[in-house]
Amino acid sequence: MKKIHYVSALLLLIVVMLFGVACGSEKNDENLFGENESMRLVIAYADKPEEITLELEGLNRGISLLELLDEKEIPYTASDGFLYSVKDFAPDSLKGEYIYIYTSVEQDFDVSEYVQEMEYDSVTLTSSGFGADEMSIENGCIIYIGMTKW
Repeated sequence: MKKIHYVSALLLLIVVMLFGVACGSEKNDENLFGENESMRLVIAYADKPEEITLELEGLNRGISLLELLDEKEIPYTASDGFLYSVKDFAPDSLKGEYIYIYTSVEQDFDVSEYVQEMEYDSVTLTSSGFGADEMSIENGCIIYIGMTKW
């Protein structure tokens, strides 16, 4: 009799685990970017901005800008979530130059009195209110990495 209870409990545990894996993979699929989803990253070099289309397929929808740069192997330096360089774009802080990020992702818009806007490719971008480690990525979004002087 104990063997029957043991086998029943074991079978129930296996069914629960399989059900959990099946449900979990469905949920995970819903949280991943799909086929043909991409975003544009613009690096505003002084002579001409460089636009890079980054494919998002298979990446988690909750990925941050810094995680995306890591995933796509785009070199950068950052500290405490703030970018100091991306690829060869490295403003000189000794001259009061700093990276300033604009985004088309509404949830990341700066809502302070210091908000700035700019136009890029007929899209109004708003200064980010977050550090790069907290910035959101959406299908079709534009993230523009420029420079500001203080």
